[in-house]
Amino acid sequence: MRIISGGIQHETNTFAEGTTTLSEFIRDSHCGDQLAGHDTVIERYQGTGTIHGGYLAAAEAAGFTLVPVLNTRAYPSGMVEKETFDQLKEMLVSRIEAELPADGILLDLHGAMVTEEHEDAEAEIVRAVRAAIPDDLPIVVTLDLHANISPALAQGPP
Repeated sequence: MRIISGGIQHETNTFAEGTTTLSEFIRDSHCGDQLAGHDTVIERYQGTGTIHGGYLAAAEAAGFTLVPVLNTRAYPSGMVEKETFDQLKEMLVSRIEAELPADGILLDLHGAMVTEEHEDAEAEIVRAVRAAIPDDLPIVVTLDLHANISPALAQGPP
């Protein structure tokens, strides 16, 4: 079995001044200026108490192949810039498309990201991924325990 994983995490404080930019995601992810996937994500998260660390441990224990294409985060701060969000979302989607075919998608999200354009950024990420993959390919989303789940995220595809 071959599972593609990816993640974009941010806990937005809508009362904070300023916006969160790509440079914060690059700084806080420790995956290099290009937000490398694959081996970089494995080296960064293997053996950690993070969601992606759990994905990697589960893959090893269950004997499936995990293909991590992106895992980036920025520390809690103001709304995510539109351009930054669009760039990260496109990076995630294009990297997932490049790794197809697969048996499933694991998305490591937070559940509280707000952008200049999207009040529920996680629902927009799932929508974009769903539009890029076969209809029958399952997507599993992991969220923080205090995520803000909207009807758009809970509904799934139309």
